[in-house]
Amino acid sequence: MKLLILGGIKFIGKSLIDLAIKQNHAITLISLDDPGHKDKLEWININRNNLAELTFALSGKQFDAVIDNIAYRPQQVKDLLKALDGRAARYVLTSSVDIYTNSELKVIDEINDENLTPIQYATGTNAYLSGKRECEVALRSDVTIQEKVIIRPCIVTGPNDNINIANTGTPRSLWYAARAINNYPIFIHREYNHVFSLVHSDDVASALLIAAQHPDATDRIFNVRGDTSWTLESYANALIRICNSNSKIVKSFNDELAANGVLAAGEKIITPYMNGINQFSLFDTSKIKELGWAPMSDDQMLKSLTENTDALTKTLESHRNLIQKECDYAASLISESEPDLILGHFSGVNSLISIGTHRGDQSVDTNSLYHSAIKECLSNGINTIDTAVTYRNEESEKTIGNAIRECIDGGTVTRNDICVITKGGFLPVPEKRMVGTTPHENSFGSTIRPSYIQFMLNQSRKNLQLSTIDIYLLHNPENCLKYLSSRQFYETIFLTFKMLEVQVSIGNIREYGIATWTGLFVSEMDQCYIDLNKILKCAELAGGKHTHHFTTLELPFNLSNNSAYSKKSQTIDGTPVSVFEYAKYKNLKVFTSNSAMYGNANNVILSHVIPDSSHLSATQKLLKLNKSMMYTTSAIVGMKGATHVSDAIAVLSEIDFNEDSISGILDAFKFKRLS
Repeated sequence: MKLLILGGIKFIGKSLIDLAIKQNHAITLISLDDPGHKDKLEWININRNNLAELTFALSGKQFDAVIDNIAYRPQQVKDLLKALDGRAARYVLTSSVDIYTNSELKVIDEINDENLTPIQYATGTNAYLSGKRECEVALRSDVTIQEKVIIRPCIVTGPNDNINIANTGTPRSLWYAARAINNYPIFIHREYNHVFSLVHSDDVASALLIAAQHPDATDRIFNVRGDTSWTLESYANALIRICNSNSKIVKSFNDELAANGVLAAGEKIITPYMNGINQFSLFDTSKIKELGWAPMSDDQMLKSLTENTDALTKTLESHRNLIQKECDYAASLISESEPDLILGHFSGVNSLISIGTHRGDQSVDTNSLYHSAIKECLSNGINTIDTAVTYRNEESEKTIGNAIRECIDGGTVTRNDICVITKGGFLPVPEKRMVGTTPHENSFGSTIRPSYIQFMLNQSRKNLQLSTIDIYLLHNPENCLKYLSSRQFYETIFLTFKMLEVQVSIGNIREYGIATWTGLFVSEMDQCYIDLNKILKCAELAGGKHTHHFTTLELPFNLSNNSAYSKKSQTIDGTPVSVFEYAKYKNLKVFTSNSAMYGNANNVILSHVIPDSSHLSATQKLLKLNKSMMYTTSAIVGMKGATHVSDAIAVLSEIDFNEDSISGILDAFKFKRLS
């Protein structure tokens, strides 16, 4: 194939020329710099912006396809088309996914922004992107060329990256790689939780050549991205793994580092991928994959970043003073590292009753009661413990950690026998809050922001003395809908789920979910309504090409509050269903809170509602009902006394109610009142 390529010695262009040579194409290259390979291509050394030179150089030449890799002003496209004067069968333009104007949380295919409108030319990055957009308009409106193809890559990475981080002179693809390969710490701003996509320059080159040759590529637009959606933390962790590195990730604030002499006043943590454009849009690549394109694996992509040793060395040498300060500061943090944590995770089946640790004061006496109750439960078949970082101002988590360690050390159980559920979302008391809470978060005492959830998760791991938390839940996220719009809410949920997927990948948690009080049951028109379809969509997008780890709902259920069973508040394919039905259909675990109505059940009423269990107390009857539900995984009940524990253990051996009995019990309660 006769190819005309514009821009071909750096980064994408280098990958493109190398692959085109490998495929034995007849290449004509327009470039200002010497590309080498002059025995394998024709090099035209002119400035493409000079129409007269361009027209003279291309006079009489004919091409099967032109690949314009560098146009960023519409006039450049128009001039090239004029100089070719119809002597190219196909024009392939390299554009960018960032020309999309829609940044809502959804997968975007190439149909979006199909009818582009010109944007007023601006300056800086916006000028480049608006220029790319106008280049597309210029190409698509031209009538002199028969076939047109547009390739829209996401952020391009590779060992020959020539796009520098602002004011550093360092290629963005190598900033973390240089640190990981040398075991240096990697600093990330606590608030930078944006999601971004990467594609290797070799994969962009492959896509461009498919666009130039494939008969089914004619007059089409193709997104080009790798299969993984990254955060800075997941990207850094993956580099650390691929390099077999001892690097540590340090999350901090600019002011905090300035106060400790790492940064000068006003300086910022250097971050390679700060572009937040379309961070909520995940770009569909199914169309070009249908033509045979596929991105390299994440491991291949990341490994390639460590291969340009000269560039990596220059990166380190140019920032030697900063790196030394970072290493010194990271070493001081490591010297204050977290205590020895209990390794392992739950690998069994949840007991039908769980011990809850919500109620009570923060006294030593209450700690002692919970400590004894937890040990007794673990010794008698109740293997699931429910808590939250704010329960009793962290005292519940600390007590659980001490009790678990004592049981494991005493040989009563192993770590694999114990399931620990904890939650984050309610703000702790002000003196225990992380710096940077917003006025709205403080006002409503609640957040789902990923940086703060991660802060609370790490605090929970320390309190519980656990290396891995079995199930981590967002605590009553519906509270955040009081100050976030629905769109903001689900976008933040997506970012937080992405962070939690990272936590799964590094072993800090096993699974995650949400613990709600009213959000799943209120009317769809209610401000605080949570749509489980949207929640699961966020999890699916956060999981990317991998299976997501959203597995769990925690919600109230008892005779008085039975909306999870009786109210059709969610939908499956447009059909109204209850939360219990939804969870069963989607194979989600359900843990019921307030299972025993906080001990306020009236035994006289329950004797009529549940008449065949007269040997049980009111609390036991409620627990038996909950554990009998086919929809529930485990019923959570608060236990901090010996009687509470013995009552719960006794219910474990009770034969479950059948479905008909359960329906009758719940129907009967509609006509009863607690008094």
